[in-house]
Amino acid sequence: MNEHRLWNLAGEALAAIRTHYEPAVERIITESGLIGWTWGLLLTAFC
Repeated sequence: MNEHRLWNLAGEALAAIRTHYEPAVERIITESGLIGWTWGLLLTAFC
């Protein structure tokens, strides 16, 4: 019973963290992807 409650709390905490941080992580990924694209284009242009 107690262990089940702990798992529920852990699941709720993970869900809260995911909903709070997922947009930020997605933004970082898209921004780093854009930076990668920019560098790729620059390297292609100059090489």
